[in-house]
Amino acid sequence: MTKNEVAWQGLIDKYDILSHIASEGEFHITANQVREFREPRLALKFDSTEQLPSQFRDNQINLLPTSNNTYVLSDFLLYEEVPEVCGEIKQVARPYYETTNERSESNVINQLILSSILDDFLETSNLKETFNGRQGSGEFDFTCDTVRGVKRNVHVKGAQIEIDGGFEDANVVVIMEAKNVRHDDFLVRQLYYPYRTWQHEVTKPVRLLFVVYCNDIYSLYEYRFRELTDYSSIELVRSGFYTFVEDMLISFDELDAIRRTSEVEPHEIPFPQCDRLDRVVSLLDILNEHGAMTAHEIAEAMEFTERQADYYFNGGAYIGLFTKDENRKRTLTRMGELIAKMPYKPRQLALVRQILRHALFKDVYDEMRALHEVPPVQRIMEIMVENGINMGEAMLHRRAQTVAGWLRWIAGLTEITLQQNDEH
Repeated sequence: MTKNEVAWQGLIDKYDILSHIASEGEFHITANQVREFREPRLALKFDSTEQLPSQFRDNQINLLPTSNNTYVLSDFLLYEEVPEVCGEIKQVARPYYETTNERSESNVINQLILSSILDDFLETSNLKETFNGRQGSGEFDFTCDTVRGVKRNVHVKGAQIEIDGGFEDANVVVIMEAKNVRHDDFLVRQLYYPYRTWQHEVTKPVRLLFVVYCNDIYSLYEYRFRELTDYSSIELVRSGFYTFVEDMLISFDELDAIRRTSEVEPHEIPFPQCDRLDRVVSLLDILNEHGAMTAHEIAEAMEFTERQADYYFNGGAYIGLFTKDENRKRTLTRMGELIAKMPYKPRQLALVRQILRHALFKDVYDEMRALHEVPPVQRIMEIMVENGINMGEAMLHRRAQTVAGWLRWIAGLTEITLQQNDEH
């Protein structure tokens, strides 16, 4: 079990939390009670369902803060799926300043401000950042959907909220939540609590923006709540995808050329379980910005458990990007350093080359090109056995899913379409 799972098992057992939720629909807990088992800052932060301890997933429970030091647990439905990148990606002029690093997680919002992206997407005029950071929420009531199909009432007063970016122009106020790793879903509270707090403080309409920056692409999603007092009434208004990259188009001819020229190299690193190569790329950027990091630091930066974060480290280590230093910290290899600093297109092609240096991936790539689609998992398992990868059936199936995920990522490089900005 993870440290969070150990802590929550202790809390569930001591306070009989599951029985209270079953009989009363909810259970209230304080930060001091949580602190008996783990630091609340670490035990209470679940920005996506992937961070939830197993006890929450298995028993379909979630938690919401109700004040600065109190929380309510119930079978709340709290998360919203993050749509994938789809449609055209719009090229915009790169805002060139010598002091900015566009791949830095801390500079994602700076790049959005310095470019035309925010105003173009929101159809606003000259938005300026006017607020951000931590503050206490206002006092408000709302309802939230639950697994059992009823709406549960929640009262909030003085809960801590954190706003990544707050903007204003002559007509609107915009609240932004920004991420540098693409998760499958996000915690709606990160938009709802700031929205309820600020809509009482300003006279202008408040608009809500969720942003994901990954592999040189900015994905912007505007949300709204159909009913002010209904947490679960969130709906997507629009989405848009932007990049500063001028040369982003990759063809199968280019990938085939890499396939023909890449030489298979022997490797000693175990075959990884890591379905999402985009998260390996995100970790590449994080390590390039921060240098050597512990497993815990990576987990915090990527908003995963340490076990999940290690999946992506191991995936990158398998293709020569990551290693561990003498202090067991995770860091970039020399190859990882070189690839991290490459422009978009050379970087993608270099990553493909690193993958195709493994005989298994070359064989599956060949079959994908012959079939014009990624082979079924069962067929990939057969190819793995043919390449001398022998393990239990269940483990072989999981690793074959990794192979399929990486091949889908490679094929996806050829599917990007671009729309040039008229001002570009």
